[in-house]
Amino acid sequence: PALIGCHSQGDSMEEALENIKGAIAGCLESLAEERT
Repeated sequence: PALIGCHSQGDSMEEALENIKGAIAGCLESLAEERT
């Protein structure tokens, strides 16, 4: 499933994949904080 509001980009596929890891971590952290 998609994470609403979770976006990233990069100049190459490798950079985009690396950047999305950080974006996903941030989205999940934010969701966890909202649940507490």
